[in-house]
Amino acid sequence: MPVIESKRVVNLVWVGMSLENMYKTRKHFLMIMSSVLPVGLLFAEGGGWLLARCALKPVDYITRTAQQISATRIEARQPMMNIG
Repeated sequence: MPVIESKRVVNLVWVGMSLENMYKTRKHFLMIMSSVLPVGLLFAEGGGWLLARCALKPVDYITRTAQQISATRIEARQPMMNIG
């Protein structure tokens, strides 16, 4: 900010502040994220595994039944199943 006296710049005033608080906050944030992120990834992995398992359960059932059916066991049929 210029200091003007008699329409002439006689000095400049610089205003600043320490960035220490910002650096401490960033370090705190990174420490929290480094501990929370792995836990979140584990929950996401477990949830994805459960979701895939539930979604593929009917396919697994059909596959097992189809493997039991052979040329000698033609009478083996897949019973109707309620998906939903």
